[in-house]
Amino acid sequence: MGEERDRLWIQGAFSRYVSHDLVQELVQHPEQLSQGGRRTELSEPFSDIRSFTSLSEPCEPEELGPLLNRHLPVMTRVLLDKGGRRRRPRRPTPS
Repeated sequence: MGEERDRLWIQGAFSRYVSHDLVQELVQHPEQLSQGGRRTELSEPFSDIRSFTSLSEPCEPEELGPLLNRHLPVMTRVLLDKGGRRRRPRRPTPS
């Protein structure tokens, strides 16, 4: 019963934020979860919205929220569809 409860908790806590593959990995290896975190190499997604500065300057935050709430889920879906875990190529070490 406890394992099933843990599995459901992990799925509920992470399924909206990381790829399905990563959720399954965490379900199978819950020991990888720790509050202290761990060091790992990662890439941060960057999204450049054309004309965002000129669009956003006259707006109130309440107006920008809905705009970003339309954009970010689309970008997140693209990242998750790509596995959400793509690693950057390693830089060659200088000779």
